[in-house]
Amino acid sequence: FIYTCNTSLHSFWTLKNLKRINNKQDRALQERIRPRLSEYIAMLGHYCSTTTDFRDPDIKLNDIAHQLGMPSSHLVYLMKYHCCLTFTELKHLVQIRDALRYIENGYLNSNTLESLALDVGYKSYNPFFSSFKNLLKVSPNEYVSYMETDILDNGPQPVLTWKKQHDTTMA
Repeated sequence: FIYTCNTSLHSFWTLKNLKRINNKQDRALQERIRPRLSEYIAMLGHYCSTTTDFRDPDIKLNDIAHQLGMPSSHLVYLMKYHCCLTFTELKHLVQIRDALRYIENGYLNSNTLESLALDVGYKSYNPFFSSFKNLLKVSPNEYVSYMETDILDNGPQPVLTWKKQHDTTMA
């Protein structure tokens, strides 16, 4: 197996609009947000890279906006126009990144994959398995086997890939 590592959650945010703003309400929000856009994006990148809030399986976009001290409408706008992931995709990415850190730190030496799924914010193992396999293209068990083999050969190697196609044209 060969994987690439990209656990930086700052790279999913951009100052450029990812799609055309067609409605009046979003254009008005754009004008209100524009002076703080780079601040908001930096705040969101830092939050996603450091938070454990995504371990709450019931976390909502409004909860995050509240934690960050910004209006929910601003966060919805930022997710819609300045993030290449949906909220659900971002949540799963953060949760799987946390799972990888747990695995790399020996969590599975005394715990199961099922308990790992619960500890990183999934309500059960099945959705964890699906997200894990979707993001890494291998099952959690295959990843663990790979890590055990690779650690013997090369030491721990953090692994996470996420590639999403998105249209950046402003047609």
